Amino acid sequence: MAAPIGLVRIVPLGSGSDSDTDQQCFGKAEWNKHIGDVGEEPRRTDELESFLQSPCPFSNDPSILVKHTHFLVMIPETLTVDNVTALVKQLTGIGIHFEISDFEKEGIKRGRATSSYWAVMTRDEILETRGLSYEKQWQFIERHEGYLIPSIVHAIFCMLAKSLSSKVRQVSDLPITYINCDETSEKGHPYAIGNFGSEGLRVIKNIFDKNDKIGTAAIRLF
Repeated sequence: MAAPIGLVRIVPLGSGSDSDTDQQCFGKAEWNKHIGDVGEEPRRTDELESFLQSPCPFSNDPSILVKHTHFLVMIPETLTVDNVTALVKQLTGIGIHFEISDFEKEGIKRGRATSSYWAVMTRDEILETRGLSYEKQWQFIERHEGYLIPSIVHAIFCMLAKSLSSKVRQVSDLPITYINCDETSEKGHPYAIGNFGSEGLRVIKNIFDKNDKIGTAAIRLF
């Protein structure tokens, strides 16, 4: 049965228990378990906890909460795209394949947090954004207060964390799926990430205005 329009593609947990939030969280303990000490965990504010318990804005079912359809990930100030992907590849064999120029790749990989914080990202693409132009994808996401299209760095951290914690590959190769990210090339083409197969994630330049295999996700930062 097809998912309702607007529902994120991955099936929500739907149990409604408070433990769901912790099941969908990748914080200091999880990073430490997999790759070593990443420093202090940021506080989970009342605003963050309230948001996790609120109805998911991308679902037609008011009983489906944010904690059922999103993944909460600590973005550590101690990690960069380079060191986290190298460590994850060493542990699991999963790598990041940048199918873009070296110049573009280095610009993306330079990003680093100045302090640790939380990212709350949809656990997969949002179906209603698939096949829309990049401009219309942004318009759709911005209709939901506080949300952004994720940057490549945020998408990498969240997708790798999800894979480490549950062995589930977001935006996978079955079927081939990508999400457009925040960054664009000099010519205005968005970079997209996905096709997450056994060899890892792929970052490409989306040169098509519309593509039925490319939607986007949504993220909030706390």
